[in-house]
Amino acid sequence: MIISDDTKLKYILENGLNINRREIELFGEINEEMAKKIVSNITILEAISSDKITININSSGGGVDAGLVIINKILNSNCRFIMQSSTNIKSMGVFIFLAGDVRLISRFSCIMMHEMSINFHFWKKVTDITNYVNDIYRSANELIKWVASRTSVDSKFWHSVIYDKNDRYFTHKEAISLGIATGYIKKGN
Repeated sequence: MIISDDTKLKYILENGLNINRREIELFGEINEEMAKKIVSNITILEAISSDKITININSSGGGVDAGLVIINKILNSNCRFIMQSSTNIKSMGVFIFLAGDVRLISRFSCIMMHEMSINFHFWKKVTDITNYVNDIYRSANELIKWVASRTSVDSKFWHSVIYDKNDRYFTHKEAISLGIATGYIKKGN
């Protein structure tokens, strides 16, 4: 199958995929639509080769379930992942960023983590809500353990960050010293 340059360009612009550079853009809210795009883009690049994939991320976060879909795709790929962010990595975006083998930031990067929040727009029985909240706690505690395994500090530290009542911001220097990021973006990356 031969794909025209116009079709390739249209796909790149609409889906944030640069096949030639093996780069994916993850910009905006992390939701089911975003997860579908990212997973599809990774699948396309995996079909071409097992060379490294770069994901440029600028996100203020979003849904846990959608973020976990992206994380699982990255962790189960045969490709190495380079995560880059020159601006915002917040909330679920930080967890996705941590899935990368190499995680690069700029001195302008803003990293923020906070406690998971739940928005109930429906009527449910109290036991259903209790079970749901307990499942959220279980998931949050598993994510905390995973974050500790990907960084240079322990679960106790990350527990205090995730369950802090306030949003927790990290400078680029703190992100590197904690192991959230592994280095700085340089020309040619």
